[in-house]
This record gives sequence, C-alpha cells and structure tokens, in this order.
Amino acid sequence: MRSLMRHALTSWDRENMTAARMFGLQQKGIIVRESGHWRLTTLGVKFASATL
Repeated sequence: MRSLMRHALTSWDRENMTAARMFGLQQKGIIVRESGHWRLTTLGVKFASATL
C-alpha cells in the first residue's frame, strides 16, 4: 500500500502541485492534510491505482 502511494506521489507532475491544485484535490476528497503532511485518502489510493 505504501509503495503504491509513494509511486503515485512521485509520478505526479510536481509543477502541478501548487497550493491551488492541492486545495482542489482536498476538496475532491483525494488527499487530506494531517500533522503538516499531505496523505492520500482511500479514494486517493483508488484513483492512484486506477491511473497506474
């Protein structure tokens, strides 16, 4: 599971990871902000596994 999340995070285009993009992903329920770190939700993991 962690390797899937790590692969999904590293494969995203880092230039698209602006604050606005992160906020948009948060609104869609794909990521959450916990303890100062971004984390994939269950929906985010499903999305990442579908795009691999």
